[in-house]
Amino acid sequence: MKAEKTIDELKADISQNEAYAELGAWIVVIGLLIEIASAIWLDAEIKYEKYSLIVANSLIAIGVFCEIHFGRKSRMSADALQLESEKNIAAAMERAAILEKEAAESRERTAQIEQITAFRHIPKDTSKLIKIFSDLNSKTQIRVQINCQTSDTEALCYALEIANIFKLCSIDIVHFSQNFHLGTPVIGLQMAGTNELNLEEIHSALIENEFEFGVRLGQASITPQNGANLCFFVGSKLPPDIHALLHNLNPNSKRELNI
Repeated sequence: MKAEKTIDELKADISQNEAYAELGAWIVVIGLLIEIASAIWLDAEIKYEKYSLIVANSLIAIGVFCEIHFGRKSRMSADALQLESEKNIAAAMERAAILEKEAAESRERTAQIEQITAFRHIPKDTSKLIKIFSDLNSKTQIRVQINCQTSDTEALCYALEIANIFKLCSIDIVHFSQNFHLGTPVIGLQMAGTNELNLEEIHSALIENEFEFGVRLGQASITPQNGANLCFFVGSKLPPDIHALLHNLNPNSKRELNI
């Protein structure tokens, strides 16, 4: 099977065939000049005129053949070159589409990694929360205890941000522990309190301000101590799709709020 020519080879063929076609045109011109010359100067010499006409017509025939033959070959090479160029363009577009798809997948993976590794933060605008807790504190003095999952830098930073909200409300933080472990896995934010506080109202206020409460994977519970009447446990950040994963493990499981 004959191998396909490269673009450079096709360009070389076109250039060569065009040169041969041009040569054929010049041969036709030479043949015509000989015919004209024989008609002018060889009228008396019929013998020489005959030979000159044979030569002239032969050159014209050869020249026309060269023009037709090499012109056709040049066009064929040009068509092949165009086809090859179109193939290369199509291949380049296909490669570009593949690269774009890989880039999109890479961006998606990066976004997923950022979602997993990003630290939790309280809302930038805390004015609503400050007003709610200030109003609650004016009715019943709130005393806060905050415990943070041991050896978890992200949980510690989040716990400090939560503590700062209560400081802005002039609410006492009677106890803050940055090295706390409940004994069984507790993921995310947990809350508990005494009966003197309206925990449902506090919970709703936090939910409305983008706080996400977590899940318990055992019977662990938190209780206010050290004179506190409101207790938070800040566990490790909730993994993506944790609730779907837990449901697959146990369809009867449900999200538990420690309130």
